[in-house]
This record gives sequence, C-alpha cells and structure tokens, in this order.
Amino acid sequence: MFTVYHSNQLEVQKSILVELIQRQPLSNSLQSEIVLVQSPGMAQWLQLQIAEQKGIAANFAFPMPASFIWQLYADNLPDVSQSNQFNKNAMMWRLIRLIPAYLHQPDFQPLRHYLAHSAQSEQFKLYQLAGKIADLFDQYLVYRPDWISAWEEHRDVEICQQIESQLSVDNDRLLAQIQQNITWQGVLWRALVQMVKTDTGLDLVQHRAHLHRLLLEKLRENRPLFLPERLFIFGIPALPKAYLEIFQAISQYCDVHLFFNNPCEEYWGDIVDPTFVEKLALRRRTDYRNQREKPLLSAEQVEFVQQQWDVTYDQEKLQVGNPLLASWGKLGRDFSYLLTQLEPQEISAYVEIAPRNLLSQLQHQILHLMPSGTEPLNYVENDRSLTFHSCHSVMREVETLQDYLLHLFQTDPNLTPKDIIVMVADIDKYTPYIQAIFGQNSAPNSAIPFSISDNKLSENDVLIAGFLALLQLKESTFSAEDVLAFLDIPAIRERFAIELQDLAQIRDWVKNAGVRFGLEKNADGETNYNSWQAGLERMLLGYALREENGIWQDSLGLDNSFGLKGQLVGRLSEFIERLFAWYQTLQHSFNITQWQQYLTALADDFLRSQPKPMKPCFI
Repeated sequence: MFTVYHSNQLEVQKSILVELIQRQPLSNSLQSEIVLVQSPGMAQWLQLQIAEQKGIAANFAFPMPASFIWQLYADNLPDVSQSNQFNKNAMMWRLIRLIPAYLHQPDFQPLRHYLAHSAQSEQFKLYQLAGKIADLFDQYLVYRPDWISAWEEHRDVEICQQIESQLSVDNDRLLAQIQQNITWQGVLWRALVQMVKTDTGLDLVQHRAHLHRLLLEKLRENRPLFLPERLFIFGIPALPKAYLEIFQAISQYCDVHLFFNNPCEEYWGDIVDPTFVEKLALRRRTDYRNQREKPLLSAEQVEFVQQQWDVTYDQEKLQVGNPLLASWGKLGRDFSYLLTQLEPQEISAYVEIAPRNLLSQLQHQILHLMPSGTEPLNYVENDRSLTFHSCHSVMREVETLQDYLLHLFQTDPNLTPKDIIVMVADIDKYTPYIQAIFGQNSAPNSAIPFSISDNKLSENDVLIAGFLALLQLKESTFSAEDVLAFLDIPAIRERFAIELQDLAQIRDWVKNAGVRFGLEKNADGETNYNSWQAGLERMLLGYALREENGIWQDSLGLDNSFGLKGQLVGRLSEFIERLFAWYQTLQHSFNITQWQQYLTALADDFLRSQPKPMKPCFI
C-alpha cells in the first residue's frame, strides 16, 4: 500500500513514523528499517529524534533515493553492476574524450566557439563543458527518459516537435537554437552510449532511463527480490516522476510510507505565480498584435488557438491562491500534483497555527491558501520572528548570525544550541567563515557549539583538503602561514620525518629568519630577503656559524638552528625544495593520462604511503 502523510510540522511526521515502528514491528527483528532521506544531515537529525522519543535508535538504514533504486535494478535485473557507468563523473571523463572528435561537425558550432577562445585554457574549459553536459545528461536520465529513448532511436525530430508545441508562434530564432542543441546533444549521447558499450563489452546499455523501463515491466509480472518489508520516505521535498512510479509499483508488495512536509492543507497543485499570469497576459497581447500585423495562421487555426486559450489558459480561471506559496513553492506544488496523480491513501496531520506574530500570520495564511490581503498582517512591537539582514560579504553574514544567536540565548535561557538549525544554499562556500568565527579562536563569552552537515568530503577530510591545496601551488604566493599549514597535516609532516613537537621550533625559526612570502631570494631582478630561500640560507648557515661571526656571502647565520638542530633544518629544507620543484612542474599543461601520473607522483612525494612503524613495547 502506498500511503502519503501530509503535515506542516516535521516533528509531527517524525512522531507518526515512530508510532508506526512501535505499533507495527517488523516480522524479522534483524531486518533494518529502511528510511530514504535527502541528505546525511536529515538522517542524523531523524536518528537523534527517534532516540529521544524511543530511548534508542538502532538498526536503521538511511540510503538516498537514487542509491536505493539503483540497488533495486542490481537485485532484480540481469547484468546490472553495482557501479553506474552513467553517473556524472563517469560520463564527464568520457565526454572529455568524445567532444574534440565531433567539434568539426556543423551542429557543434556552439561548442567549438566556446572552446576556441583561449588555447591556454582550452583543456580547463573542456573539463568544465564536459561536466555541465554530464550534469545535463544525468538530469535527462531522471526527468526526461523519453528524450533519452528518442535519441537512442534517432527520433530527434520528436523532441523538437514537443518543444515547438510549447513555444509561442513568433519564437522562430529560439526554436532554431533549440533544434541545433537537440541535434548535437543527440549525436553526443549516442556516441557516449557506444563508448560505454565498447568499454564494458555489453550490448545493452545500463543507464537509469532504460533500467527504469525494464524494472517497471518486471514489477508488473512478479514480486521483486530483496525488497524490504516496508519503506519510509522522509524529509524529501520533491521526487522525480520516475522514482514515484517505482515506489507505486513496489507498493503492491510492501508498504510504502511517504511523509510530505506540506505547508498547505488545501490542494494547491494548480496554483500559479502572479508573475506568470502577467507574462501570460503580455504574451497573449503580443501574439494578438503580431497576428494582426503579419498573419501567421489561417482563420481556422486562429479559432482553434482561441478555443485552446479559453479552455486552458483563461486568465480568470487561473488560481493564484497565496502569492508567497505560488512564487516560492513551485517545486512543492509540482510534487503535490504528481502525488495526486498516483491516487495514494492520504492521511492529513496538520497543526493549526495561531497568528501571534508576523511569521505565524504568514504560516497561517499559507496553511489555509488565503490570497494576499484576505487578512491584514498585524505588526507587533519588537516582533523579530521574521527579519532580513543585508550584509556586504559572507563573513559579515556569519558575524551577524553569531550576534543574533547570542542575543537569542541571552533573552531566552531555555534555548539551547541543539534547538537551532542554520540553512544555507552552498554550505561549502560558508564553511571556512563558520569555522573562523564560531571556531576555537572565538572569544570565550561568544563560543557557541556547532557542527556542519552535508559539506563535501574535501572540506571535512584534512588529508584530501591538503592534497587539493598542493594542487593549487601554481597560484600560491608561498606565504609563511600557507606553507606551515601543510605541516599541520600529519601525513605530510610524517613524510618528511617532522614530529608534532618540532612545529613550535620551526615556527620560531621562520619568524626570526624574517620569512614572509615568496620562494626565491632573487626573483624578477630584485632581492627578497623575506623569501623562503633567504630564510633557509640563514637557518642552514646558523648550523655552522653563529650570528656573532657576522655576515657570510650576503647571509647572516641564525643562532636558534646551531648545533644538533641542523637535522630538523635539513628536513624542513627538503620539504621547501620539494614544494619549489612541484611549483615549477605545475606551471605546465598536461593531458588526462599525464595528470594521472603526476597526481600519483605528487601523492608519493608529500603523503606518507607506508603505515607508521609501531614503537617496540617491552613488558
């Protein structure tokens, strides 16, 4: 059975999920509860909430929808590998190999024009272009599987006809551009499919559009293998139509519970954005004027079009509803419409919102789909339930957030950090500023405990972040802090036999030697006494001569590195020389094969490849 739970409160949906688990335990206690979520952050929050309500949250699995459905393909269809040959990364690297071979064709003129601007950046632009096209193909596989099938069957003209039917009659230039794009995309997709067949040795392609069709056919015949006893879908604002078709199909064999965080208790699947209504009216007037000045349609065609307008696009019949919901809720609106088409069992669990402040008044109007102006908004003095802050930079945004949170904690003693969630569109962009302002260096009276979810691995893993930083040596100014930051990474430090306790001594040398930025002492015809080369000369000279011996060959020995500390200076010198060598290497351009070799060599030069030997233990 396919059941959809509608509620405007995520906490209510969580309580329903826990209630279902407690009242209807699985027949096999060793089987995991499968809960599909959109992100690891939602999985973590849900686990904590379940543990708080039940006392424990164990034996739960939180896969992403795409991973779960691909596992269904692998379990129920023949010759489907666990690795997806049509994921974005795999397609991107194959497209990098394919695109240059087709640039001479007339339909590829837009791509040829884009790549021909700069010979030096051609490889980088090819990488960017291949990534964008791979992302586009990945979306087609999920949202436009019919286009994928049409391309593979050389029915490109059907796609153009479909698009043409949705365009105004006076968009000939736009239609020509779309037709050209459809053509080269079709050629490129067919070449990509053929390359995958050649690389894998398989006659049948294994992409989602094809596997989706095969799986639906099989689900109509018999029960799929390895299907969970029930399936929960939680905290996902929208799903593609193809995914919903599979969930509906497997609901014949297991219970599927979908929790839709729906802000409106009324049906709002057909409301439209007020801006869309204005554009529609403008397009009608433009088409009418063009038809009078230069007739493009016959009288019979005009009558047919007018009938279509009256039936489908009558402005008075278009429902705007709540303008805020219509403008900002398009994704949820379309998802609500798709759910309605499935005709599932629906359960409503809405919570009435008392309009006490500005935010709750807006929520109340959205809940009941009230048009703008139905109830005037009442402004309460010192109402800060909904505020807007205009900041001149990302850092200032985070600083303003910190000030606002401190104000909240000060005014409400019952408020704790776990009660607050901060959402941003691009968490990787904000991560360094959050760590700098909320991190360990913040003032004691402004320290707020925090954690960052859903950021990329490179931002979370010190080793990977360090390796990516090494790849940016080409643009580095080699400031003292940037170079010493590499030695904060254990794998790099151990590669050059530098101990953690040596860092304080090294930083002291760097400071006393006057190292500020730059690698070479004599660069661009000028002497830089604040460079790493000049600083290392002082450290190495200090191993043999003290400062009291005076200047030797334009350098003054550093007392701190005298005597037995010379070995540490040597290891630091080796590290800097290795950085300089790779700085020179990375100034050149390489092809993909060469990059693979150089990346391996870079890792060998800077990262500890062998496990650290264990110290002997005597008992």
